Amino acid sequence: MQFIKKAQSLGFSLEEIRHILEVKFSGEKPCELVQDLLAEKINQLENQIQRMILFKTELEGYRDLWGKTPADQELSREICPLVASVPLRASVESLTPVFQSI
Repeated sequence: MQFIKKAQSLGFSLEEIRHILEVKFSGEKPCELVQDLLAEKINQLENQIQRMILFKTELEGYRDLWGKTPADQELSREICPLVASVPLRASVESLTPVFQSI
């Protein structure tokens, strides 16, 4: 049980832990597998960090632009003309899993 808790604290999923245990119980040492899984997790985190940095930069750009652009709510039928001015792109949708995991 202690191994499972420690592995989870490193970010391993239950499925990954099950795989590690299967390797161990088959008589092999799972350390190489653990290192590979850890390297994969590090790469995934690097990708998430890069996407989040890009998204943060984009949000800061909107903040700066909108700070200089008064939104005349009364003249628009939009809920918020500022949000309405943002183009809908797939890049924002791809960040959804990142924010769900935070």
